[in-house]
Parts: sequence; C-alpha cells; structure tokens
Amino acid sequence: DQASRAEACCAAAVWTKDVRVPSTTDILNKISPNALQTSRNLDSYLASANRTYDQDIEDAGVSLEMNWDVGFGKLTSLTAKRNWKRTAGADSDYSGADVVYSLKSEGAGSEFDNFTQEFRYAGSLGKLDWLVGTIYSKETINSTVRFRTGTDYQAYIGGLLGPALALANPALAVNPLSPTVTNTQLAGGVATWQAILGVTPANIGSLAAGGGQFDDYEQNAESVALFTHNIYQFNDDFSVTLGLRYTSEEKKFQGSYRTQGNTACTAIENRLGLDAARNAGSLAAVVGAICAPWMRSGLDGMDHRQEKSEKEWSGIFSAAYRFAPNINSYASYSRGYKAGGFNLDRAFSDLQNNVVTSIISPGVGNRTVRQPDTSFAPETVDAYEVGLKTQWFNRALTANFAAYHQTFESFQL
Repeated sequence: DQASRAEACCAAAVWTKDVRVPSTTDILNKISPNALQTSRNLDSYLASANRTYDQDIEDAGVSLEMNWDVGFGKLTSLTAKRNWKRTAGADSDYSGADVVYSLKSEGAGSEFDNFTQEFRYAGSLGKLDWLVGTIYSKETINSTVRFRTGTDYQAYIGGLLGPALALANPALAVNPLSPTVTNTQLAGGVATWQAILGVTPANIGSLAAGGGQFDDYEQNAESVALFTHNIYQFNDDFSVTLGLRYTSEEKKFQGSYRTQGNTACTAIENRLGLDAARNAGSLAAVVGAICAPWMRSGLDGMDHRQEKSEKEWSGIFSAAYRFAPNINSYASYSRGYKAGGFNLDRAFSDLQNNVVTSIISPGVGNRTVRQPDTSFAPETVDAYEVGLKTQWFNRALTANFAAYHQTFESFQL
C-alpha cells in the first residue's frame, strides 16, 4: 500500500474565559490586533494563523505472508516493511501574531522506518493446540526540529514580563495593555530585565526573529523475541492457556543541537552561567522566560549519544470453564511489556538517583555541561481478571460480568 497526502493541518479553535489581567490573549491582541480570534460559544470554530500549517505525509508499506505444511504443523513466514514520513510547517503560537513557527521547507518533521520478520510454527497434538515462533524487528526514528521565533517574539516575552517589571521597578514598567504602548516599547522590556540582571549595556542582546531551536535526533532499535502460545483442552468444558514471550531489545540514540538568534539569552548566560535561571534567585521566572529551552545554548555542539538494552519476559496464563452452553467463566493473569526508549527533545535536567538534577554544574557563571540522560524505562503491567459471560432467553439477552486489577510500572504517555 502507498499513500500521499498534502494538507493543511491543524489550526486550533480557542475558547477563553479570562480569569486574570493581563492575559496572554490580551497581549497577543495588543501586539497584533485580532491576533487571536476567541469565542465563548462552544459551537463557534474560530482559528487564527499568520503562517501556514502545510504538511506532506508519505506512507508506504509492503508485506508478504507464506505458509508451508511441514511435518506435523504449519510454518508461517511474515515479512513486512513500512516507511512513514511527515514534513510540516506550523504556526506554533496558533495566533495571528508572529511569535513562533516551523517551516516545512526546512524539513521540520519526523520519519519512521520499520522492518519485521516473523516465523511461526503451529499445530495440534491431541488435546493441545500449540504455537512457537520468533520475531525480529528493526526500527529507525528521525526527528527534525526547526522551531523559529517570529518578528513579534521579543515583544510577546516583554509583554509577559511587564507585570513583573512593575513589581521590580515601577519607574521602568511598561503596561502591555496600555493603548499608547508600542511593540518597540514592549520588546524593550527584555533589555530592561537584562540590565536589572547585571548585563552591561554593551552586551545586551535581543531575541531576534528567525532564531530558535535547530535539532536533529535519531533512534535506532533492534529486537528479537521468542514466543509460544498453547491451549490445552482437558474436556469439552475446561481449557487452560499458557503464553510466554522473551524479548531482547537494543536501542541507540544520537542527538545534535544548535541554537541561534538568542543573543539576549546568551548575554544572561555569560553573566549567570549556562543554568542562568537557577542562579537568578528571585528572578528565576524572568530568566526562564528569556532563556526558554529553545533559546538556551548549553547543549550546542554536543554529540549526544546513548545506548540501552532490555531483556524482559511477558505472557499470559488463563483458565476457562463452561458451566452450561450459555454460561462461560474465565480467570487470567497476564504480564505486559512495552519497551523503553529515548525522549527526542532537549533536556537540561534528568534523574540522578531519583532526584531531578541539572546537567550543568552548580555555581554562578558555570559552563560545565554533561550529557543528559534522556532515556525512559520500559512499561510493565501485571493484570488479573475474572469474568462470566452469559446469554439468556434464546440469546435475546447477553449479560457479561468482569472484575480486574492492573498494576502498572513506568507508565508511558
């Protein structure tokens, strides 16, 4: 099968109920009149954009199934190959203001390439239906991030920081909602904050349009699994099922990072270090807004590589008993497993001994950076279930009952 799609997807319909002043909606509409079309009518679908949501999706796959009668069973071969690629632009602020965006022409998007080969051998031996098999899987994921700041980005950040500036120094405050305030004055709030943070005038920079995050990620995975699934029918009413699977998986990750147009953040990092917000004391939130993750330079130039391996058992054990032709019961225990992997995104902190820890050494001005651990653990679940399935009145009524308990570890979202 093969499919190609060229589409515009997806803008956002916005519903607001302002609970604070100024709100981000008000700031956006101040920067660019009617930047955010809003409605309190849930039947009204209004979307705003000043850049396109054009995207191209290519999806293609091929599969081959072959079967042979071999000895006392049937041998099945399943071979499959699939490639999925999405290249997309986005108006990432979902408004008519030019705050942040991605360009399809720069290759922003992701690609998945999968190959699987499975062999199964199945048959029956008296009261036993049996199956054994093995499966090999290889997957490559590529993610290309091209997240740019727009011409209104600095004014927007300045508007967000306006109320905080009023608290810090009323004489310097600029009201983002004042009818007379200009976008230039809003943008100037960033420079004012840099001065408050101790950045010298000669080094004060800007959050230039066109800057942002330019990262490339790749994850390669290979896995081999052995499995069996068997049903033993003791008599016409009672059967037991046993299934087991052993999986061995290897994953490798590589990430490269580049940030540009962040001279305002760079000036603060030169003053406070690459973990500037942590060293900014009571002004941490202010620094965090100017030095957002896509504007921080701490990862730039890093050849980030990681590997992880997993070996896990999973399976099922169940019993079924038929009390009558229309009353069937069952009880089961199963263990499920979903492989771990790596987050394909920037990380300036990770878990060290179950404590969230910065990848940058402590201390004002420090620029020592270690590689972050972006891995996440495999998800497992132990599930117990009992149930009863019944039919009554010549199958006019179906009544089913079930009770279950599931325990998840390292649940993946």
